[in-house]
Amino acid sequence: MNPIRSNPLSRVKRLLMISLAVLHALVCNVVADVAAPRATSKQPAERAFIYGHRGMNAEAPENTLASFRACLRAGLGIEVDVHASKDGVLVVMHDEAVERTTDDKGRITGMDLAELKKLDAGSWFSQKFRGECVPTFEEVLQLIRAEDPDGRTRMILDHKQTWGGTEAKAVELLTR
Repeated sequence: MNPIRSNPLSRVKRLLMISLAVLHALVCNVVADVAAPRATSKQPAERAFIYGHRGMNAEAPENTLASFRACLRAGLGIEVDVHASKDGVLVVMHDEAVERTTDDKGRITGMDLAELKKLDAGSWFSQKFRGECVPTFEEVLQLIRAEDPDGRTRMILDHKQTWGGTEAKAVELLTR
């Protein structure tokens, strides 16, 4: 017998994960719809759009403002990975732990924003980016608004956590 099908808690978890996946897709679509103009009869719909995965990570350290700025200046959409810090602030980083892309060790959920802001997220990539910090999701949105005042930038939001109201925080920041 399949343990997932026989365990009611596992079924609830599965349903919750499916619901969150649907919410994630809806948020991504809302962002794309808000950021991109609709096709008209005089303007054909776009068939594809190129996104910088974790920003333009060949030009600058991934998931940093420098990486996203390079993406925006090249006219690309951006894919953003979001986690919540220990104090509930949405921060941008792909991994759950900071080792691979910063100068320290630990889990994002075990660090508050002040601790995360002290990390060097750039020198692993190049000394040119020494001192680049872990951005908040709000800082990324501010950068997008500053670089693209017409609001044409598309974004894929990869929400890494599914607890603590982080989805609601992301939606609130997106709709400000």
